[in-house]
Amino acid sequence: MTNTTPGLFEISVDSAGRNYLKDAAGWAKFLAIAGLVFCVLLLTFSFWLLSIERATSVVPGWHVTIYPPEYILGVAVQFVFPVFFIFPCVLLLRLSNRTLKALRGYDADLLARSLRSMKSLFRLSGILLIFGITLCLLAPVVAPGIIRVFSRWG
Repeated sequence: MTNTTPGLFEISVDSAGRNYLKDAAGWAKFLAIAGLVFCVLLLTFSFWLLSIERATSVVPGWHVTIYPPEYILGVAVQFVFPVFFIFPCVLLLRLSNRTLKALRGYDADLLARSLRSMKSLFRLSGILLIFGITLCLLAPVVAPGIIRVFSRWG
């Protein structure tokens, strides 16, 4: 990106930069669609696990309770993860479409707003990543205590 105008907030993109931005927006669109598909598959799998648990709970000797606490914790994690992950995927899809529209229409104002919004999206993704890593690090420490509190046999 080269700044050819003297204004402070003006931007202009040469043809190489335009091609790089189009490629990046195309890959962002692909990753957003792949993330949405992953979220739908993970939600489907968590509902499938609940139905398998319901079906096997009527078989004698399989479970003392219908839903043991460690099972509920696992299904809750599998349900909550896609619900939080779907929002950045939808935002990334919208922003990549808006960036492509700005590049096709030579709209510098729309391109600047799209890039500013992408900065906020990456900040949100970073915060969610730090939150997820923290949960993964704390899960082995906290999960046995939660299971012991809520289970009858702990």
